[in-house]
Amino acid sequence: MNVPLLPPKQPAETRTLTFDFLEEMAVGDTLVSVSPLIVSPSGLTLSTGTILGSLVSAQISGGTADVQYMVTCRVTTGQGDVLELSAMIDVRNPVPWGAAALEPTSLTELENSLAAQIGDLQPDVLDPLLIAAVGVFNAEAAGTFVLDGLVLDRVATAGEQRLLVLYAARLYIDQKLVQSALAAVTRVNPAGRTELTEIPAALERARKAIQKQIDDVLAVSNAAGIVAEIAVVEIGETKDVYRAGFSGAWPLP
Repeated sequence: MNVPLLPPKQPAETRTLTFDFLEEMAVGDTLVSVSPLIVSPSGLTLSTGTILGSLVSAQISGGTADVQYMVTCRVTTGQGDVLELSAMIDVRNPVPWGAAALEPTSLTELENSLAAQIGDLQPDVLDPLLIAAVGVFNAEAAGTFVLDGLVLDRVATAGEQRLLVLYAARLYIDQKLVQSALAAVTRVNPAGRTELTEIPAALERARKAIQKQIDDVLAVSNAAGIVAEIAVVEIGETKDVYRAGFSGAWPLP
């Protein structure tokens, strides 16, 4: 299952997370109870989850700077199903305006976020995707990067890092779609046309979901003329419903 990476929070912030179980539940089923939320590693403070229809909301606070946490929500339905959704969130200290960067960003710093997106932990898979994502970023986003091996020529903001990970995940899905097309069963219909069947719909859904996230980040950043930290913060404040996974189709084969 794909675990989404949420916009980062600062240690002093309190955020409301909302998990939507609509796509996980059977038709006509309802949520009846929610277990205490689980966080790994420990360090975040979590409130009791509140059920509203298919949604479960809870507040998170605290955390240690430069630590990434996984928050898991477990519910029980009226039909007796036990369902779980998870989300990742980074805790970061605020960066003073105009503060000088100590070191340029390395793509290896983004490997964990990409691994959470695509379910593959191998550097020989992650690094080529991130390298290719830099080229896509330069073509589609407001800024540009120059690569020296795996190191960018400057520090990437949180918004830019998020875009790089999303572009890499989209490239990964595109590769899987091509592989699926090549392996698809072909048949000739009465009209003599060759059709491809059995291309996983889950891949298409996953690509659309990732493209929507890319569009959201770009819409805010392009309006400001830059890809800035505030762009990600604003998206986190206005888009507070996160659905974990794409119908259980991830990690992809």
